[in-house]
Amino acid sequence: MKSANRICAAGMLLLALGLTGCGRQEVEYEEENIKTEADTGGKAEFADTVENLQIQDTNNRWKETIETEGEPIDVSAELEIDLQGVLSTLEVTEHYFSADEKQQLLEYFFEPESIRIDRDTYPTKELLQEKLELYKNTFKEAQDNQLVSTGEEETRMISNEEKRLTNLISGAPAYEEVPEQTAGYDENYYKGTRDGAEYSLSFDINEDENRSGWTLQAKDYSSFLVSGEAVTGCRKEYVTEYENLCKMTKEEAVNYAEKILNELGLPKLKQNSDPKYLIWNLENGEKECNGYYLQYGLDINGNVMPDSFFAEGVKQGGCFDADRDVRSYDETCVTLMINDKGLIHMEYKGIISAGECSSIKFLSYERIKDCFREILKKENSGDKDWEQLTLTYARLSYPDKTDTYVYVPVWILNNGTSEITNN
Repeated sequence: MKSANRICAAGMLLLALGLTGCGRQEVEYEEENIKTEADTGGKAEFADTVENLQIQDTNNRWKETIETEGEPIDVSAELEIDLQGVLSTLEVTEHYFSADEKQQLLEYFFEPESIRIDRDTYPTKELLQEKLELYKNTFKEAQDNQLVSTGEEETRMISNEEKRLTNLISGAPAYEEVPEQTAGYDENYYKGTRDGAEYSLSFDINEDENRSGWTLQAKDYSSFLVSGEAVTGCRKEYVTEYENLCKMTKEEAVNYAEKILNELGLPKLKQNSDPKYLIWNLENGEKECNGYYLQYGLDINGNVMPDSFFAEGVKQGGCFDADRDVRSYDETCVTLMINDKGLIHMEYKGIISAGECSSIKFLSYERIKDCFREILKKENSGDKDWEQLTLTYARLSYPDKTDTYVYVPVWILNNGTSEITNN
């Protein structure tokens, strides 16, 4: 059996750009070296559930001084167990909508005869020029306020984005040149009506750039509010001082949302947090609390995957993958905004085709600590005071199948400046 281990500077990970990548080390544990239950006093080497990991450390903390040829290494790591139940893996594949699938989605949400090309969201010369100017101005303002780095990689990414927008402008039609009538479903920008309200539905489908998702939103948010006032923004809060004017309960909102998810036939999803209240900022300066915000992630045997996390030294969720020189594929996430007047907004990013969960045998907790001891002794980096040991999921990619990923449980040991992952 082989265990792959990674030692990375957390600062490097937080850049989320894979600037130098993380050093990768292999530590092999041969089958003949795996102890039997007799060797370990009746304790199993493997576990198939979180409950069977046999964690016996006092106060859920691994506390130990590891002697090395150099300075001793102090470990006082608090255990954080993010998982529950059966330990499993799940393989998923990127999925890009075909014209037929776009049509099916549009006809699910809209009255078929109302479907048109949405010229207001279509990437016309006028709209792309606005985006380019906004991009330049926003980045310059962030630089002036020292809110972003101006390193070589960041500068290259900014330059590439400006070039991309400039190239799109040169080949884009003018607003008046875009026909509203659909001659098929190869476009990405549509509008239509649902329950008397007008919506836009845009697809972000670009296999070359690893983009796959769609967004549905009401054209006029004010029609969903009691006040009927124009909206300038919206925030989401778990607790609010304002009275919620939505006549739906949270439970009814969840049922409404999950009915849509089931009817769309999406992969198995689970809420990754309680519903939040929608607090609308009105043009007249007032606030109106009305409705709920719900967020769903991929469900692996009751464990919900976050919409972004660190995996293989690259932050997932729309950031940069330096190894492939492309934007990394979004982590699967579905969000909805709902009130008693209906569906206000829905987004699905990181569209996937998912396989079946496969249960695995995971090294017992004591065996995991043996692995970490060996890594720490071999690395002997001088890092001390390892403070946290976390069991969670990571999304890993295959070197020979760039469109396929596997979710696996991993242990992460860190001290705030360095991080070791053992899977």
